[in-house]
Amino acid sequence: MRLGKTKQSPGSPQFSDGSWNLPHALPNTKSTIESLTDKKGGNFRDINIRQNARIQYLEDAAIRHENKLIRVIQRMQCDQRRAKHAQAVSTAQYNGWLAASQLGLRQCIKLIAAGNIVSALEL
Repeated sequence: MRLGKTKQSPGSPQFSDGSWNLPHALPNTKSTIESLTDKKGGNFRDINIRQNARIQYLEDAAIRHENKLIRVIQRMQCDQRRAKHAQAVSTAQYNGWLAASQLGLRQCIKLIAAGNIVSALEL
């Protein structure tokens, strides 16, 4: 096919047989759209809404899972602090220097336990 001397729009040449040379146009666009539509009469908008809803659901599920993990980690950290405190109290009742070294305190600090309260004495 060669270009004829027919009326042309700017940027879109027409062939001598009357067809237009549109490299960016999709062939059979109407049939492509019909094949992508829902069997129940849906359209692109319905498909897009369903996809967005699925994405939102997955994001919400991931956030719920992250929040659950954060609560578990916080609970474990709290339990660890309580256990450390209980160990410091019981060890300080027996040996204040040992309790201070277990907590990573300086060597000049001794712990003194009175009931459930521990005091640090710097010497």
